[in-house]
Amino acid sequence: MQAVGDIEEIQYVPTIFTSFNRAVEIGGAPLGRVWVVHGPNAAGKSIYAVGIIESFARLEHLGVYYDSEWATDRKWLVDQLRLTRSCGYRTPMNIEQVINELDDMLVNVAEGYRKKKLAADKRLCVVIDTITKLVPARQLKTFMEGAA
Repeated sequence: MQAVGDIEEIQYVPTIFTSFNRAVEIGGAPLGRVWVVHGPNAAGKSIYAVGIIESFARLEHLGVYYDSEWATDRKWLVDQLRLTRSCGYRTPMNIEQVINELDDMLVNVAEGYRKKKLAADKRLCVVIDTITKLVPARQLKTFMEGAA
């Protein structure tokens, strides 16, 4: 158990947001953590999330950005943020698609580590923007059938 005020050795990725890096007192985005970014509409959550992906891409880590609102301009994302082959952009139809793709991705990453095709220091960053917009496939099918 740690005493109050002690900071454990936390691995991190420096982000493009220097004020964020200073604010979290470890120098960047902590690895091995789940983050939830929330706030009102048009507060900059998506831009922040894209910046985190960019920070990972700069260090040639792996990343995927799921745009469930289909709102981000893919060309802008690739051109402006210089996403590499190690990062991807997806527009999922439902939550099952995200879960299945993430399951496959995690298996492939684990296999890459095991077979030494992927450096042990490479990390994976997954952004799901906006998870509340993702609905189960069955619910989506019912909605679409009712609209026909």
